[in-house]
Amino acid sequence: MFSSTLPIQFLLGRSETMKIRWNDFPHVYEMQQFSAEDMEAIIGHTLAMEDAMAALKPLPRLSQPHPWNVRLLFYEPSTRTEMTFIDAALALGCNFHAVKDPKTFSSAIKGESSFAAVAAYGCTGGMGYLRQSDMLIIRHNEDNATRRAAEIINAALDDKEPRLSLAAINAGDSKNQHPTQALVDLATIFKERQNGSHPLDDLTVLFPGDLQRSRVINSLLYSFGKFGHDHHISVIFCCPKGFGPKVEILEYLARHHVAFEFRFKKNDFVGSLPEADVVYMNRLQRERVKIGEKKIRRKRRRAYVFWADYLRYLKDGAFVMHPLPINEDPADPPPEIDPKLMPLAHTNDLRCAWFRQSHRGKPMRTALLDIIFAAMDEEMTAIKAI
Repeated sequence: MFSSTLPIQFLLGRSETMKIRWNDFPHVYEMQQFSAEDMEAIIGHTLAMEDAMAALKPLPRLSQPHPWNVRLLFYEPSTRTEMTFIDAALALGCNFHAVKDPKTFSSAIKGESSFAAVAAYGCTGGMGYLRQSDMLIIRHNEDNATRRAAEIINAALDDKEPRLSLAAINAGDSKNQHPTQALVDLATIFKERQNGSHPLDDLTVLFPGDLQRSRVINSLLYSFGKFGHDHHISVIFCCPKGFGPKVEILEYLARHHVAFEFRFKKNDFVGSLPEADVVYMNRLQRERVKIGEKKIRRKRRRAYVFWADYLRYLKDGAFVMHPLPINEDPADPPPEIDPKLMPLAHTNDLRCAWFRQSHRGKPMRTALLDIIFAAMDEEMTAIKAI
């Protein structure tokens, strides 16, 4: 287990000593499940995976090669999350089956609920030994869908018989959370912010725009709370009134010693840039704006764009992140990051981190799956010994 006070070099090269079990392991549905030590262990394994992949070396895996069955149930569109989960499964030698748009290409079109689908792909009904999956990776348009799937699985396996675990992984659930993206984001901050001490020490993160509907930002803020007691973390929210994070998240930050403040004026974003170590850009969640709900008007959105000339306001070592995709729809301008910055991002400018952040999804999800399957290796060995 890694100490939350160790600098980043101590996170590397020690994945072989790890044994990690977070709350309600092996499910992953929200960031509150993890301790700071859990997240640091996952990040350490992620960066070891990243180094091996970059050098075309064998992966520093904890699990044994085994054809685990991984199912992807994506009720919402995805590019990077789906692709990197599939890449992770392939990297570990798993079988995978992706049900993309189940509402069109599965029995959901016949009226089957997503929870009946969990039963079909999972281990319910007393026939756990004939289960169809070892892991369900779920993206859903309802809040807490993966948590409910985990509850179904836990109830099905609670029959006093020795059973292998079946993991439910949240790949994004509506406006609620996206925990694996938060782990990607944390790994990026750890890797990019080489400040000579812990990467989260004296960290200031600037969040502009529509912060009300972003599951990615929700998860990242919850993760900051786990480190708030030991590291000085500050958050600046630049948004119009009424578009900040939910009250329960703000209360969570306050309880966990993460300082935050709101800045509502139109010029506050550019004025706050010199203070930030990380500028975390975020698109307007158009698909989550219901009829009749307020959204940031297009004219006002220009105040929260990171324009190319804003690079001059960043302090040394600061960088810009974005979970992607960037809204580049010409019918709905402007994009939240100036297109003039894309060549710099593609050529690895240290200030423009969003493509490196995106590519880190593969090693992070490979590391997470490897940790879970290593635990299932132990379970399988114990069951066979009975």
